[in-house]
Amino acid sequence: MAWTDTSIPLLRVLINDIDAVLYSNDRLTDVLVSAAYMSVIEFDFDTIYTVNIGSGTVSPDPESDTDFVNLTCLKAAVLVYSGEMKTAANESIFIKDGTSTIDTKLRTRDAKTAYDEMFKIYGQAKQEFTLGNSLGVQAILGPYTSNYVSKGDNLR
Repeated sequence: MAWTDTSIPLLRVLINDIDAVLYSNDRLTDVLVSAAYMSVIEFDFDTIYTVNIGSGTVSPDPESDTDFVNLTCLKAAVLVYSGEMKTAANESIFIKDGTSTIDTKLRTRDAKTAYDEMFKIYGQAKQEFTLGNSLGVQAILGPYTSNYVSKGDNLR
């Protein structure tokens, strides 16, 4: 699958799995295919994709569909962070023995913060795609918005 050649490195960047690799390519492919399965239900892409979780395939190959690749990678990152948050919560301990204390709840908090931030980014991307990536909302809001685009500006 050529789309995973693009998606796996992008997903690694999103989940900060570059230097100390925690996830194998096969594991990330599984997550990406699961995210793709959810994405084709959630979004109305220009192309109709068939996702087979059992064989780990998406057809036709969505490599050139940047909306599909980006939304699927963001969804996959949310899934990864969700799993990391659950794992951190399950492994969270607090031990106090006299003056000594061991507390791993900070790891859970950090995992939740990472999840919340990625979920927010995914939500923004989802909203932009759903609205058609148009500048119609900006036109209604007028020139006083912070992201005002004038006629000659590059739109993307």
